[in-house]
Amino acid sequence: MNATELAQITTDPACKAVVEFLSVLETKEVDNLLTIWAEDCLFELPFSHKGIPGLEYPKFRGRQRIYELFQKVAVDKNIECKNIELFPMRDPEYAYVEFFCDIEQLDLGIKYTNHYCGLAHVVEGKIVLFREFFHALIRQNFEATGF
Repeated sequence: MNATELAQITTDPACKAVVEFLSVLETKEVDNLLTIWAEDCLFELPFSHKGIPGLEYPKFRGRQRIYELFQKVAVDKNIECKNIELFPMRDPEYAYVEFFCDIEQLDLGIKYTNHYCGLAHVVEGKIVLFREFFHALIRQNFEATGF
């Protein structure tokens, strides 16, 4: 089940916000980010580095900045999220998610799959923090052969 399908049946508010965000990556309906993310929010990629095009800065603060980032992602990439596992936390404002993403870099015709996980803090149905991690060895091997 992909994120778009899962978003239709998820009822936990924090988990629902997470899968709605992942669904935006799949559908490229980037305007939906404006209703999913809080105004003063943070999208953080702690292990990102300057070698990843478009992700040279590990923190994106503010809904407008995140919106601009994913507008570019929607143009440059096709993304499918799969094998999504949602874990509501004891604190209902938090959710943990694990998933795989198939990503196609459209201008290069390169396809890439990695394993991701994320911690989300969701207040009143809006994401205030999404901290995303990816499998660094998969990424390193891809960079060595794919770019």
